[in-house]
Amino acid sequence: MANVKISDLTAASAVADANQFEINESGTSKRVTAAQIKTYTTSDTVSASSGGTFSAPVTVTTTSAGDALTVTSTDAGDSFAPDITFYRNSSSPADNDGTGLINFKGRNDNSQDVNYVQIQTTCPDVSDGSENGFFSINTMVDGSLGDRIVIDANGQVGIGTSSLTRELTVKKNDQCDVSIVAATNQSAQLLFGDTDADNRGIIEYNNGSDYMAFTVAGSEQMRLVGDDLQIGTTSNSYSASATSGLITNGSRLTLNSETGNIYKVFLNDNEASGSTGDIVGFGKNTTTVGSITLTASATQYNTSSDYRLKTDVQQMSGATDRLKQLKPVNFKWIADGTRVDGFIAHEAQAVVPEAVSGVKDEVDADNNAKMQGIDQGKLVPLLTAALQEAIAKIETLETKVAALEAE
Repeated sequence: MANVKISDLTAASAVADANQFEINESGTSKRVTAAQIKTYTTSDTVSASSGGTFSAPVTVTTTSAGDALTVTSTDAGDSFAPDITFYRNSSSPADNDGTGLINFKGRNDNSQDVNYVQIQTTCPDVSDGSENGFFSINTMVDGSLGDRIVIDANGQVGIGTSSLTRELTVKKNDQCDVSIVAATNQSAQLLFGDTDADNRGIIEYNNGSDYMAFTVAGSEQMRLVGDDLQIGTTSNSYSASATSGLITNGSRLTLNSETGNIYKVFLNDNEASGSTGDIVGFGKNTTTVGSITLTASATQYNTSSDYRLKTDVQQMSGATDRLKQLKPVNFKWIADGTRVDGFIAHEAQAVVPEAVSGVKDEVDADNNAKMQGIDQGKLVPLLTAALQEAIAKIETLETKVAALEAE
């Protein structure tokens, strides 16, 4: 039987042969026998049981917006479904083989096809047991298609670069910004730890109270509030009740002691001594107690001595006797062998305790030595008083000698 269009077949009046096929077209039934059907065999197959294979590229075309291809699974289990697999079934796999490419293509205003976005995957290492994969998302920027997000063979993530040496690298040829944004009045955090739950270090911006905090080992150690830097304290206050720590306020550094006293360091602050030079000043609570004034030609070390800071002022006496008890010595420093003149701190402490800090043989909680020190400046009043007593004795003797000579 020659090739016959279905529309040319004679309408069926009855099914006379069980081997006949009935075809119904627009309400009109027609029939053909199995022998009259010619089968065209190709490598393309589609079946409900085994899926489909095609011997040539497949194009799905639609003339309207919306879904052009939908893959649906009705599986009710907890497995991944539906699945789409890109399979590079090479008979001779090699390192750096491409394993998949998805192009998102469109036209430009010059009627040219352009790959605006591209997803690439490769296998940098195909060795059994040490296989590696590479993934990148490329986008078109100013007419150039390049890597924008990369996961390399070591599992490292790059944004703007594929040259990676860290777990996360963000790179840009000009200004590079990374934003961590939370909802209004919520905090945004950057966490550090050796497990997901072990937040050993936290950098947090608290949007509700407007400060940046740094936490180490579960305890906040530093906070930045406006132009105030607080170390060891979360109290932005200079009151004596502030906890132990360090606070900066503009050009001030404030160290709070555990006893409630506040020790401040003023940097480039004329408040420290009223000088117009560059200053490092030192204060306790609200009182400035010393400063270093820098000028173009000299450095001046100042200790506060204003009468308004003092009470119960008494004239020194017996300075010569105390001075005679001091034991000046010549010694070598163990650290570098330098030979100098000076005092032994614990020996001087018995004579001028106000000039010596620390206690002989003192150690800290870890059994580390706490060294004594001498404030040489505090020896000056004693030396001055002793010299004045000596001058007074000399003047008395001179008067007596003059009287004897006159006789």
